[in-house]
Amino acid sequence: MFFNNNKKGQFYIFIAIVLITYAFNIARPDTIAREKPDVFKELYENFMTESTLVVNNALYREANVSETFLGFADSYADYARTRQPNFRLAYILKDEDALVVGNKLGISINVSLTNTSYNVNDGSTVTISPQDITLDVAGITYDFNIGPEEYQVKYLFRQKTSAETRIFVRK
Repeated sequence: MFFNNNKKGQFYIFIAIVLITYAFNIARPDTIAREKPDVFKELYENFMTESTLVVNNALYREANVSETFLGFADSYADYARTRQPNFRLAYILKDEDALVVGNKLGISINVSLTNTSYNVNDGSTVTISPQDITLDVAGITYDFNIGPEEYQVKYLFRQKTSAETRIFVRK
């Protein structure tokens, strides 16, 4: 009789363990599969957002927009390389009567106007009068239309790896 009670107790303990395990499996939250973050996309979206804020802030403080923006672009290019070593950018800033083209692409680019062109080395800028321009980057041309607004920022972002080259252009 003692042997039967002992087996009965073991059976109840076994059922209790099975029920507790089942309850924990139901109550446990499902793991959510997260996509690997796209650092290239994050970097160019952040630059676009922050550059607008930098220009607006410079206007509010009545500071030199070109100098403020160039300082921001230099700092951002350095920061971006810490996040993604192959991230590069070129930008066009229209500051009232001046058009500043900056090159942080790691290669020279050609800036073409209607009747002239400029070679812009990596890490340098060229200031010209506002007009529509074409950037030639490694044999690929990108046309940028400069509108009548006093302040505009346009961009070209590039990330080149051994497997692929990704480019994002905001005209």
